[in-house]
Amino acid sequence: MTLDIDTLNKVTETAIIASSVNTEKLKETDYPTAIISSDTRIVSLEDYQKYKNYFKGFFSTGNIDNFVQYNKDQDSDGNKQCFINADFMRATTIFDLGDKEKPGQCKHKACLELEKSVDYDALLDRNKRTLSQKALSEFIEDWNDNITCFSGDSGELKAMENKIAIQVIRNVTISSNSNKTSEVGDYEGKQSTLEAVEARSKDGLDLPCRIEFRCKPYDDLSERFFMVRISLLTSEKTPCFSFRIINLDSHSVEMAKEFQAILTSKLGNETKTYIGNFDSK
Repeated sequence: MTLDIDTLNKVTETAIIASSVNTEKLKETDYPTAIISSDTRIVSLEDYQKYKNYFKGFFSTGNIDNFVQYNKDQDSDGNKQCFINADFMRATTIFDLGDKEKPGQCKHKACLELEKSVDYDALLDRNKRTLSQKALSEFIEDWNDNITCFSGDSGELKAMENKIAIQVIRNVTISSNSNKTSEVGDYEGKQSTLEAVEARSKDGLDLPCRIEFRCKPYDDLSERFFMVRISLLTSEKTPCFSFRIINLDSHSVEMAKEFQAILTSKLGNETKTYIGNFDSK
C-alpha cells in the first residue's frame, strides 16, 4: 500500500505525540508545557495561567536614588549583582542571576543611565571636530562661566581673558610667502617651491592654545576640569581650529570609578558592583 505525503506526515506527528519518551520529558519540566501537533513545537502554557512561572520585568530610570530604592526593595535570594558600563555611564542590576550550580533566568533587571549635563554634552559635541572662527568664538562666549583660556605652549601656559581670546580668534589672519628655486645640470633639472605659512592676530596678540572647561559631567558626579587643545589649521582656505579634549579616556575611567563608588556606598553589601558588561545569553 502506498501512502501519500499528507498521510505520512500525520502518522509521524501521531507517533511523536504518542511517544512515551517525549511525554515523560515534558513531565520533567519545571513549568507546564505542551506539544503542538501541527509542527511538533514545545510551547509554554504560561500565557494561559493565572500567574507567571517566575517574576520578570525591566525597570529603568535616570535617577540614582530611585534606582537604589528599587534595588533595596527586591529580595536578595537571586544573588543580585550590578554591572557598570563605563562608556555610557549605565548601571544594570540583575536580580535573578543565580550561581553556577543553580543559574537564574536573568529576566528581572533594573537599569540606571546617568544623563549628561547640558554643558558637558556641549563640550563632547565639539570634540575632535574642526571649528570655524565664528563657531569657536561663540562656544567660548556661550560657556564663558565654564571656560578659562590659555596662550603659550604646553611647557608654559599663560591664562588670558576670555574676551581677549574671542577677539584674537575672530581677527586671526593667515599669510604665506612662496620662494621658487631652479637648478639645471648637464643631465638633470630640479625645481622646488618653499612656502612659509604664518598665522597671527591682527593685533599681534597670541592665539589661545588651550581651553580649560569646568563642569559636572553628570548631576550625581563631582565637578571636573577638562583641558582642550586648540590648534589653528593653516591648510584651510579660511582659518579653522581643531578642537580635542586631552586624555578623555582617562576621564571616562575615573568617572566610572566614581560612579561605582557612589553605587557601592548607596546599595550596601547586598549588591555586588562591577565595572563591565554581563551577557546572560
